[in-house]
Amino acid sequence: MNNKSLLDLSSEPAIKDTDILSYFDANLPFKKRHQIVRSIYHGLKYYIYSSTSIIQVWQNIQDFISTKNDNAAFRELVYNLMMRYVSTQKHLSIIERHTFFQTIEKDPFQDIAELQLRLKSLSVLTDEGHKISGIENRVGPLLSAWFNQYLQWQSQATELQGKDADSKLVHLLFFKSLFKFSTNLVKFQWFLVPEPQMLQLVNSVVQICNHARLEDVVTEVLMFFDSMIRYSVIPKASLYDTVLILCSTYISTYSYSKLAQSVIFNLISSPVSNLAFENVFNILQYNRSNVNAVRGAVRLMRFLMLQEVKNDAIASITLSSSIEFTEFPLGFNENVDFEILGTVYLFLRTPSILNRLNFLDWHRILNILMYCSQYLPLKASTSKEAFSKTAAFANIYDRVLDFLDFEALIPLLQQFQVKLVFFLKDVLPVLKPKIRKKLLRLFETYNLIFPCNQYWVFNLEFLLGIYQCKTFDLEDRALLFKLVEDACSVADENSAPILCSKFLFPVIESFSKESDDCVVSPVYNMLFFLSVNFQNPGLKDCIDHIFQQLISDTSSVTVRRLATSTLIRLFYYYYDLRDAVPIQETLAKMLEILETPSFPFVSRMLCLQFFLRFRANGTSIYICENIDLNEPFKVLNVDSELIPAVYPISDSFVNSATVEKHIWERKENDLIKISNHSTEYGKDFVTFPTSSLLRFYRKSMATESNWTILMFMITHLADQISNRSMFIGALEEIYNLLDFMCDIVFERVSISAEIPSNIRKANIMIPILQNVQMLFVYHDQFSRAQEDELVSVFFAGLQKWNEACHVSIHSLMLCCYELPVSIRKQLPAILVTLSRLITKPDLSVHILEFLCSLARLPDLIANFTDADYRQIFAIALKYIQHRDFTKESKDSNDTESILKNSYSSYVLALAYSVLQIWFLSLRLTERKKFVPWILRGLKLASEGKPLEDLCLVQYDMMQQFCYSNSDINNQTSTFVDSDVESETWIRGNSLFTINVSVNSGFLEAVIRRPTGTTQYTFRNEASLQKFLWEENLTSSKALTRGLLCTPSSFVSHFLDPHGISLYNQPLLLPSNDDSVRRAISVFDRIPVIESLKAGLVYVGYQQRREADILANTNPSEDFLTFLNGLGTLFELKTDQKVFAGGLDRENDIDGAFAYCWKDKVTQMVFHCTTMMPTNIEHDPGCTLKKRHIGNDFVTIIFNESGLEYDFDTIPSQFNFVNIVITPESESIRRTGRQIKFYKVKALTKYDIDFSLFRRYKIVSSDALPAIVRDVTLNAAVFSHIYHRSAGDYVHIWAERLRQLKRLREKFQASVLPEDYNLDEQTKTKLQNGTNFSDFTSYL
Repeated sequence: MNNKSLLDLSSEPAIKDTDILSYFDANLPFKKRHQIVRSIYHGLKYYIYSSTSIIQVWQNIQDFISTKNDNAAFRELVYNLMMRYVSTQKHLSIIERHTFFQTIEKDPFQDIAELQLRLKSLSVLTDEGHKISGIENRVGPLLSAWFNQYLQWQSQATELQGKDADSKLVHLLFFKSLFKFSTNLVKFQWFLVPEPQMLQLVNSVVQICNHARLEDVVTEVLMFFDSMIRYSVIPKASLYDTVLILCSTYISTYSYSKLAQSVIFNLISSPVSNLAFENVFNILQYNRSNVNAVRGAVRLMRFLMLQEVKNDAIASITLSSSIEFTEFPLGFNENVDFEILGTVYLFLRTPSILNRLNFLDWHRILNILMYCSQYLPLKASTSKEAFSKTAAFANIYDRVLDFLDFEALIPLLQQFQVKLVFFLKDVLPVLKPKIRKKLLRLFETYNLIFPCNQYWVFNLEFLLGIYQCKTFDLEDRALLFKLVEDACSVADENSAPILCSKFLFPVIESFSKESDDCVVSPVYNMLFFLSVNFQNPGLKDCIDHIFQQLISDTSSVTVRRLATSTLIRLFYYYYDLRDAVPIQETLAKMLEILETPSFPFVSRMLCLQFFLRFRANGTSIYICENIDLNEPFKVLNVDSELIPAVYPISDSFVNSATVEKHIWERKENDLIKISNHSTEYGKDFVTFPTSSLLRFYRKSMATESNWTILMFMITHLADQISNRSMFIGALEEIYNLLDFMCDIVFERVSISAEIPSNIRKANIMIPILQNVQMLFVYHDQFSRAQEDELVSVFFAGLQKWNEACHVSIHSLMLCCYELPVSIRKQLPAILVTLSRLITKPDLSVHILEFLCSLARLPDLIANFTDADYRQIFAIALKYIQHRDFTKESKDSNDTESILKNSYSSYVLALAYSVLQIWFLSLRLTERKKFVPWILRGLKLASEGKPLEDLCLVQYDMMQQFCYSNSDINNQTSTFVDSDVESETWIRGNSLFTINVSVNSGFLEAVIRRPTGTTQYTFRNEASLQKFLWEENLTSSKALTRGLLCTPSSFVSHFLDPHGISLYNQPLLLPSNDDSVRRAISVFDRIPVIESLKAGLVYVGYQQRREADILANTNPSEDFLTFLNGLGTLFELKTDQKVFAGGLDRENDIDGAFAYCWKDKVTQMVFHCTTMMPTNIEHDPGCTLKKRHIGNDFVTIIFNESGLEYDFDTIPSQFNFVNIVITPESESIRRTGRQIKFYKVKALTKYDIDFSLFRRYKIVSSDALPAIVRDVTLNAAVFSHIYHRSAGDYVHIWAERLRQLKRLREKFQASVLPEDYNLDEQTKTKLQNGTNFSDFTSYL
């Protein structure tokens, strides 16, 4: 083939081996060879060329990479050709690798790009350092040369700074790749490299590390040395330089230091560990040129000592030698000294090392500490750098001294004791609080300011100077005062005046601006202690000074608060001491503070908290601990930080104990008497100024300008004024307070304080109305006009203040029981107002509970008109029509969702209950007129939806009792004749059974409905035989026997003579079908009246334990009176018709008697624990009682223990509501009859909020049984709903209806033919069992 044909090969898809061997040589033109090489390069993707062909091509294109050729693309093509060829070869021959390597190592090269290309080619040629056979003697020097070349570039850093960032990046990437290749080479083929060449490469790397900037390749350098250590051995000649580099890197950033630590750990675990340690010691002892290396060596010694798991090499280094070598470079450099100080700190904080320190070790450590103290900022410096360094030293000193055990050091190092104390004194101004505390602990440990020390006065003055120079921070000053406070606790008659004159009085004169409790409180603690323990004329001035600080305009809030707290504490001290005169003086002083608007807010607020906690029990005064401080914040949205707290009393003077808060509570003290006058007192008694206090409360509502004081007073006043025993002697002020609060509600007067913009006036009415509500406790002392005023004010609250409606409704409900005469005339207007409030969902429960309770008070509703009944029915129907159908999933276990759904179901149950109770409360002649109206409302509620079971039973109830006033009962057959013919029909939602006596001619009709079972007895006179009328009868034959008439003959008289449509026909049930008999028997066993149960527990005096409470069998007379009003006593064995709620009826296991209550639609049995047998020997835990009480959803607790009752006193999974009744007080009515008052509160599980007693109420003994019973009924219904995980409430009538529906559905399909088509209306009628029409139109 000629040259021309060879040129044409470039257009062919590939060039063959024969073409290359025959025609390709260096004589071809440069451009033609370039084309051929390019074609071969591309052909290597699909064709494998022989090594001979490639070598021939390679040898004839060396001029492509010659320095004379400046075409970078030609050079790149040559190296790419080589790399592609190598990648196609499974095994590369030594000759091929050597041939290609010669080109790679050829000098010189054009630029960094070509050098990077050569490195890449070398990596491909050696399989990334895995294969170097044939070039093992030359690869090391080549890498060393390349490292040196990079170092040369780094030396020209000035020129590189002028280049762009891309150029710098190229150099950096090459450097990283070079290190990566070198690391791989060391890992996989270093054993083939001769030691001289190995040393040459390591030295080149060392030169790089010593002269070049390595910030960006630290990881690569460390990985290189790590490979040398793990897979080979570092040449001995390079070991010192290697250790130097590793130590320098060890103090780099965290990530690099961790890697360097790992490399060093591998080094000291290698066979050359001894040499490595020797080099580390040399660095510490002799190297004074490389600061970082020395710092790293110090850190390495620290690392070795802190290792928990040590190998043999590390174990050879002792703690003492480590500290010794660490001390060697002390003073070489500030940074090295800082590293040494940090090492000392870490040694001291490690218990395993601290416990091993010997005398010599401590000697060296103290030398280090004393030498490094020169870096502390003891003198002012303007240098920012100096400041930063000294701050760092001060910080590390703070940490070091934290772990110094001064008590152990001082006896151990007698020669250092004085030096150490002076050292600590010198560094005190710059050290942080923890270190200062250690110094103060020395004063505390050695009692340097106790009077028993001969220099205690001097030391006391020294501490005063420290306080006055203000060099201590808050925490240090607090500790300082604590030391003086401890010294005060051991003071005597001689030292107490000195303590005041040398320390307390000077401090008091200078701390009026102090704002920190921990600084001010110890001073007042000491004043308090000295005042009550030493009768010294000089100490009397302390009390006067307290009042001066209290009224001083320059005093801080903290000082005023502590001064007032001290005054309160003095009262408590004298209260416990029962010293009448100082008690009366402090009471008068605090009342003066409270009544004077010019006194500081914090002082008045503390005094208000103080007076609001007073309670009375009979004739004695006591102080309660718990008042709800969060109440103002929940009701009126006030910041809790505005309410100051009394600083807690410290018992440190007595037993070195402290308390976290002031304990307000004090037991009864008969030394303090109740009086209307604040000035009466004597040596043996104190009179509490109740009238003055009430007068202040009333005056504050009118004139108080401070909103926080007014807010706190009106939100907590209710708890105090409900304490009848305390204020019963100040009735005139009670009347005045009632009148004023009524005027506020009626808006006859207004509050003078400026109300914040985020508080609505209606929010203020909530606590005002609650305060008026608590005045029920005095209603037996009210006149008729005042009782009328009470009802009117709650009605006004209902009309005017939406946010306070729930309080007004609850109050009006109480009025129904307590003030029936006054509320009777207001009830029609109240019902109208309630009908307007039904759009507020948060009031639905309260409105319906009010209506349910009202229906059970017949005297109140005796004069109700049709319009009143229509208002009530309208309210209930509106709630039914707008019931919440958007319930969340019943499978949800979220408590909040269950509560929400429970409230919705509870509202519906209450609404139907209102319809039922109020319909039955109508006079019999009046019921007919309301039926059409109620039916229209129920149809609206069911429009577009199937009729609910509750709706159907309401319809059935009205059908049954519209024209009948008989009791709802479950009558059964009374036939005594065993020869009876019986048939049963299903007609609508009722079972119609006819029983015919075969012999006597009597017929019995039993009508079973959802709302009751009725039985009638008939006799067919027409079918009686004539001989029955003869007076004397003789015959020789027996009388004829036979059925006179069948059950169907009786039913036929009531059928429409014009015929009945197929779907209206009564459904005759098979008389011989066992399933029918069983279904009727089950139906008869379902009660007709809603049956509920509740626990009733008596808690005796001071009883807390469950077993003691359940074991009670002899309750008080008050409990028995309450029990008799709660229900009716019945005998369990004989009164089988009464619902027993699971009580045993046969063997008297649960007692012989029980109490129950019932009306027309509901009955409730009370599981009274005192009426159940108690056998302590066989049943010490009273489990037989607990099996009933524990399963009751609601429990009434009559608590006469004198203690707060806890919900979990009798733990139970099913107990959701505890209604706790606690005696409050007793008095004599104006009529002369004794009356008692009780505090009633509902404790609920899971924060259930539905009851009248969710917030406690005061109820008289006359109204207590009725109101507690009504609330218990509602609580039982709600608990049933909640227990069903918020499912719909299944009324007992609804359950009877469902039984009838199941029976009808079972047999109805067999009556209708298969091809009988029913329209939707007919299907609905068949499903409901009724057409829901107005039956009064034809009856």
